[in-house]
Amino acid sequence: MEYEYDSQIISPRNRSCQHCNGNESVHFAIPLPTVNWIHTFSAKEKDTETGLSYFGSRYYSSDLSIWLSVDPMSDKYPSLSPYVYCANNPIRLVDPNGEEWIIDGIRYLPGQNCPDNVSESTRDKWNTMNDIYKTKNGKTLIDALNGEDCHYNVSSDIKTDGKGGFSSKNKTIYLNGNDKNVGTLAHEMFHAYQDYHGRTEASIFNEVEANLFSFSVLSQQCKAAGDCIMLPKESPLLNGEPSDNIPKEYHQYFGDAVYLLLGNFDREKFNNVVSGFLQYSKQNANGKYSNGYKKGCNIYENTLIEMFLR
Repeated sequence: MEYEYDSQIISPRNRSCQHCNGNESVHFAIPLPTVNWIHTFSAKEKDTETGLSYFGSRYYSSDLSIWLSVDPMSDKYPSLSPYVYCANNPIRLVDPNGEEWIIDGIRYLPGQNCPDNVSESTRDKWNTMNDIYKTKNGKTLIDALNGEDCHYNVSSDIKTDGKGGFSSKNKTIYLNGNDKNVGTLAHEMFHAYQDYHGRTEASIFNEVEANLFSFSVLSQQCKAAGDCIMLPKESPLLNGEPSDNIPKEYHQYFGDAVYLLLGNFDREKFNNVVSGFLQYSKQNANGKYSNGYKKGCNIYENTLIEMFLR
């Protein structure tokens, strides 16, 4: 370590200097260390070329304390200036990237309390989203779909059969009144995740993945609460425990499904569950998925569910 004194080098050990008179007062200028902070305001990464903080949808100048463009969602909040951040409340609120999940037309902020003066249905969906966000897998997925090019909705409208559904065209999850059902919302959210990765077609492959994700969220929720245990037999992938009078193929299917539901992953076992889904799953007991859903365990080279099961 060296200190600078009138362009001369001073030793910090003995405080002596060269070219100094004996009675001369010596002043030490100790510079602060230079630290290149990459993440600055609100933990956003600073762009090294422009010196601006990048929020995904717009840039912020910390030197000028201004945004260089308007909030892309500002038209939905006419009472607020389009140049403010988090409704001028950055201590209580966060805006991951300037984009959003929308619940019944209201901007959802992951982990935040539901706004006042909303319908009971909207509040239920908001709280269910928060319940999912509290789990490891739920947080990973919700954050992944908060990217700058994402825009997904959760609606109270009934547009599909069954407990819920997802429309790739409208980028919307329909819960059909099951607003408090964590499993249903998690299932449809994974379909949104598949949609984001370009896997928009209805397929047995996608259904098996969504079932595994939903079960993983419920399992993590139970584990965190400490008051319940999710048993694999509760998953609609299964249709009762195998018995002696059940074909041996179901025994294999059952064992492979249980292995996956317990949070493990093996592509061969996954392929076997996809292949046996139509015949053995409780979810297809009424034949709903027998028509209109693409079959095959190799329609995609890689799975999306694997990262959530390891």
